[in-house]
Amino acid sequence: MEKTKKNGLMIFAVLLISVTAMAASYGGSVVLPQKLTAIDSYDYYSLCAALSSMGMMIGLPLVGVLGSKFGTKAVTLTGMIGMFVFRFILMSVTALPLFASLWALQGFMSGLFMSAPYAIMAELVSAEERAKYYGFLTAAAAVGSLAGPYLTGLTIQRISLGAAFLTWAIFAILPVSVLLVMYPNQKRQSNGTFDFAGLLYFVVFVICLVFWLSL
Repeated sequence: MEKTKKNGLMIFAVLLISVTAMAASYGGSVVLPQKLTAIDSYDYYSLCAALSSMGMMIGLPLVGVLGSKFGTKAVTLTGMIGMFVFRFILMSVTALPLFASLWALQGFMSGLFMSAPYAIMAELVSAEERAKYYGFLTAAAAVGSLAGPYLTGLTIQRISLGAAFLTWAIFAILPVSVLLVMYPNQKRQSNGTFDFAGLLYFVVFVICLVFWLSL
């Protein structure tokens, strides 16, 4: 009975990670134009939005190799806590170059935990049940994509623009706590090698493309 309750709590926490990822992503699309307007840099909205997506694109391919080396738990917590730290700093940044750089880094952090729910869920449920629970994860993502923008906009109206950077974090409290206490940091064995040179070329290409499109 105790094991069943523990597993149920873990599954709920994993679902909330999916909610958190989408709430942070879609909520960010609400707070970004407001912040850029506040620092008189709205003309650079497309650049900042692209930098965040670029950071996520770089982070996602690294999850597998980093998970094998450091463990899924460590990578997931690094992504969630790292995003919180960068978003907290962004609250008070007024210089565009620093803001754009940190916005790209928080996008990278989102990439580190965005795919985590599927990897962790595969360890918690049987192969026969995975399709069902992956469906739950998709539904949780949909909840986050709806709740994130709404709560972020409400925070801007009722509290402050700065606080809106962290609205998504209310969904992350339970998952972070549960991962810290209940989830073991398992490292997966990997026989292959990661193409770091290919990733580097990809990063350079994407950066050049982003800046070219922003001209």
